[in-house]
Amino acid sequence: MDFYFKLKHWQVFFIQIIGLVLLYVSFSDPFLTKIVHSVSFVLIHLWIIIIGLETNNYVSEAEEKSNAFFLLNIVLVIGLYIFLIMSGINNITVTGWYALIGFYFIFAFLQIYIFGANSLNRLYRTAGRKEEESSISLFFMLLFWPIGIWIIQPKINKVIQRVELIEREED
Repeated sequence: MDFYFKLKHWQVFFIQIIGLVLLYVSFSDPFLTKIVHSVSFVLIHLWIIIIGLETNNYVSEAEEKSNAFFLLNIVLVIGLYIFLIMSGINNITVTGWYALIGFYFIFAFLQIYIFGANSLNRLYRTAGRKEEESSISLFFMLLFWPIGIWIIQPKINKVIQRVELIEREED
């Protein structure tokens, strides 16, 4: 996954767009269509998943955070989405205590992007960047990825190059 983290912004954008286009592809076999839609959901969210998982490899030990909760939420959100696609459920109505489960899935989806924004801030701090972006702006750039990729990915590439240069100098 490290290679994906180092891609240029236009390459990441192209992969994300492929995922988006696949959402609108339909085949005569409904099962194949459901599989393609599930793969497209994973492709669309692959960038944020990679950011959340790979930043710990580049930050200092003092900045490292556990990503167990992040992984749990990724599995739950992707699992729920794939379940909804495969089961063909289009309309969900939940009441009472079951509504809490729905609220948790909304929280889990948002937490994935919040964790990604915080991970990017940790990465920026490790590289010694002077201008630190707010986690809120990073959150919205990650959430609205067609714009965010063009802004964030070049910065990630510069930071990774700087961190790798610092590590080589220390060795």
